[in-house]
Amino acid sequence: MLERQIKTKNYNIQLFEISKSVLYAGFVLEQDKYLHQFNVFDNKHRIITIKQSQNSFWVCNNNQYRMLEANCAIYLPPYSIVPWVLAKGLSQIDSFGLKEEINNFTCHFPFVFSLDNFKIPKSAKDFNNILSKSQRSFYIGYNFDPSVLAMKTKNWINENFRKSCSLTDFSEQNSVPRETMSRAFKQSYGLSPKDYRKLLRMDASMSELIFEKNNVTHAAFNSGYENLGNYYRQFKLAYNTTPKKFDLNSLTPNKYESTI
Repeated sequence: MLERQIKTKNYNIQLFEISKSVLYAGFVLEQDKYLHQFNVFDNKHRIITIKQSQNSFWVCNNNQYRMLEANCAIYLPPYSIVPWVLAKGLSQIDSFGLKEEINNFTCHFPFVFSLDNFKIPKSAKDFNNILSKSQRSFYIGYNFDPSVLAMKTKNWINENFRKSCSLTDFSEQNSVPRETMSRAFKQSYGLSPKDYRKLLRMDASMSELIFEKNNVTHAAFNSGYENLGNYYRQFKLAYNTTPKKFDLNSLTPNKYESTI
């Protein structure tokens, strides 16, 4: 594990290379302590966990713990467009005075401390907003709770199932791996996010057919289906008939009966 100390008049910065795709840093700052734990994921796999115990931070990598001499901690993916420093209240890069020292380090990570692209978020929310715009697949979860992620996913689907946006859009917007999202959702509700969206679209199309008296084409497109072929397949899978031939009185659903 690569380690380098950078000391300035006001800051003591620890830098560690976890892998070729992740770098994390600990900063000694006199700021409010609100970070209790976060997990860092590179695509599908959790790489490190950083926990706060009283006034100390501990990092776990490959089941090995070590203490960070810092009161806040973040991670920086090398080769990213925007590096992040969690330094609330700072407004000028000159406050760091790091340019000379960092030049010796950035030969390994050329864009990590690019001063032209330096951004300083002022809160955890700002930090997450910047992170969510990353072009790499990274996820940071503060006190990660699968049930909270599942509920957030469910609410997003409820609001967007009629639109053409995909579940991948949700995972990218929230910097959550799609596999993690699906696993948390299924654990909480017993079906996948994709099947839940199918359920909502099918119910919406039935409402269009029965109560709005719309034709099949309008019922399908108003409910979020992008083509009639897919709608017919899903309808027949659910009800053993086609939208044009179904008999409401004898309709017996086969799948997607919701319990949530």
